Amino acid sequence: MDGIGGLESWQWLFIFIGIPVVLLGIATFLFLDKISNPLRFLQPAEREILINNLCDEMEPDANEPEEKHY
Repeated sequence: MDGIGGLESWQWLFIFIGIPVVLLGIATFLFLDKISNPLRFLQPAEREILINNLCDEMEPDANEPEEKHY
């Protein structure tokens, strides 16, 4: 395919390899189930405990200063 369409063979190789990668990336982005519950393997009580622990970790600690200067 050297010279076809004004492209060198290495450029065609990039196109042929790049097209499936781009299509797979788009398909993954569109079909990846981001909305489903990633904690579905846990029991409801375990899920609540984990969510509460994560919420507690995200809240700022009263003992730590707001800003850290280095």
